[in-house]
Amino acid sequence: MSRKKTFIAALLILCFSVSSLSALDFTYDANLSKASDITLGLTLITPGILGLIAPPSDYIAIATSYAGTIAGAYGVRTFLKQVVHKPRPYVQDGMPLPDGVDPDENYESFPSG
Repeated sequence: MSRKKTFIAALLILCFSVSSLSALDFTYDANLSKASDITLGLTLITPGILGLIAPPSDYIAIATSYAGTIAGAYGVRTFLKQVVHKPRPYVQDGMPLPDGVDPDENYESFPSG
């Protein structure tokens, strides 16, 4: 591992050990929500763009790289939801449970999908 990567990893470990993940608690912001939707859309169309500009010999490499990234991100997200156990906003505010919401997911707010 390079010095730069080692430094970044050590810095992240230090930051998370000094402050809890509750420091990442933000109020809802419509602009951030829209930015999240835009980046999600870009993430979904990236393989198509790469497919248009890459030679056919690279298709398998692109597909496996993209699939591995998606699987890794899903695994980390799922793990963090179980570890952080942050209540959803409607649970914190004492509001009634919205229709169609599974009560088992009331404490899986962070990180968002």
